[in-house]
Amino acid sequence: MTSDRWLVCPRPSPDAAWQLFCFPHAGGGTGTFTAWAGGLWPGIELTAVCPPGRERHLAAAPHRDLVSLVAALDCVLSPRLRPPYAFFGHSLGALLAFELARVLARRGTGPAHLFLSASRPPHLLRREPELHQLDDASLLAVLSRHGGIPEDLASMPGMVELVLPPLRADLEILAGYRSQPGDPLACAMTAMGGDQDSDVLPASLLEWRSLTTGAFSRRLLPGGHFYLASQRHLVLDAIQRDLAAHDVVPSTPTPMEAAKP
Repeated sequence: MTSDRWLVCPRPSPDAAWQLFCFPHAGGGTGTFTAWAGGLWPGIELTAVCPPGRERHLAAAPHRDLVSLVAALDCVLSPRLRPPYAFFGHSLGALLAFELARVLARRGTGPAHLFLSASRPPHLLRREPELHQLDDASLLAVLSRHGGIPEDLASMPGMVELVLPPLRADLEILAGYRSQPGDPLACAMTAMGGDQDSDVLPASLLEWRSLTTGAFSRRLLPGGHFYLASQRHLVLDAIQRDLAAHDVVPSTPTPMEAAKP
């Protein structure tokens, strides 16, 4: 495993056909995505993004606005990009992936594919109450109702103190986020979500279509806002199928294809 404070790449593969960079939800880290690496075909090199304030990046102060976070990630990722590459972002991570893609596209170095998961497009975002200002107990209760925090977290010594500061910072990012108008992207785009997500409805996922002139698809999978946890194999299958639709063709079959009779 190679890593620095920002990035974790479980299986480095300099000759991979694709790079896939994954951006976590509010308060999230790299664990969900690093667990994916073994389920993707070898032609995809997966790298999980670890924003400041969590995991190996714990000592750094978390960002509290999206502009500064995008600028920092631009500096970190730009030297490492090997086209073609793709971004996958979940919830807040989808907005981060989208805004970073816009910055890179203006320089002609944008991603070939965007996977935007469990997120309304910027022009349909609701102005949420300022959750980051709630006290600890109230914030944990709100998040537990949405399935984003395990119910027993509060009883784990030290965990609340570790998890809540970056989570509050990310929620502050969401509260202050205002996307600026701009030209649509030209990359392919896949909007993904859970069919039981009460916040990001299937119809709102279709609205991402207006933000790219490239190929667009919507994929609904069983589950709520955090459907990734229970639908891992379907998520990976969707990513592989959509990347395979590009001109870049894997040299080896996906693990799922190889298992088929």
